[in-house]
Amino acid sequence: MAMKQIEIKTHPVFTHYAADVDGNIYSVKFNKIREHIQSPHGRGYLHFTATQSGNRKSYLSHRFVWECFYGMIPDGLQINHIDTNKHNNKLTNLQLVSQWENMQHGKQMGILYGAASPNYNRIY
Repeated sequence: MAMKQIEIKTHPVFTHYAADVDGNIYSVKFNKIREHIQSPHGRGYLHFTATQSGNRKSYLSHRFVWECFYGMIPDGLQINHIDTNKHNNKLTNLQLVSQWENMQHGKQMGILYGAASPNYNRIY
């Protein structure tokens, strides 16, 4: 029985890291999934810090996965989780949208935004 090949692509900027279509992030140097480097972000998304040649960047994992396969995300656009599960970073669950489209999708799916959301953090 043949093993299923999973497509893995290197990030266009942080080339020491890669992602697969299932949303896993890899260390290219160690050639393995780096599950332990991802942790929940304050708003529930997974994130990690990519380091390369002295440069460090905190990445939301879903944005990183998208950029590995489609390139850098243009200013003003966001990545929407189609099923609203913030930990489901499979490429088939991600779509590039405007902020308005992302909010409309959330409303259609019954997600609260702004001060009504339990994850809302006011900054004074």
